[in-house]
Amino acid sequence: MEFIKNLFNPKKNQNSDSIKAYTTEDIKSLLSKDKLDASNLPTLLEMRSRKEIDFILVDVREVGEYNSCRIDGVDHHIPTSSFYKKITTLENKKNSTIILQCHSGGRSLQCQKIMQSMNYTKVINLSGGISKFNGETISGE
Repeated sequence: MEFIKNLFNPKKNQNSDSIKAYTTEDIKSLLSKDKLDASNLPTLLEMRSRKEIDFILVDVREVGEYNSCRIDGVDHHIPTSSFYKKITTLENKKNSTIILQCHSGGRSLQCQKIMQSMNYTKVINLSGGISKFNGETISGE
């Protein structure tokens, strides 16, 4: 059985023993659900950087939140307050796997429902949002 290891660089306050191993079937299962536990995202981001999987990560928090701290690997910033207006940037990605993220998972859940009603087929809510994310973050515009 092929195992895939999470090689992300943990935060300073995180125990380096937290590296996870997943089978290919585990990854397929994670990306087929409606929600994703934030603890799994660092592994997925690392795998995406190695071109082993593909998905789009969208931050739906407001501009100030996004500029103060965001997940390293966010592809699009579409604030909830202008979601209907800016979602058109993903119009040609309706069949792509899209992971939505906010601070704790509430706003991204609302946006997930909106996208599903607009016929986006593979939209995943990051449960716990950035507040439960244990991978690399960056700040600034």
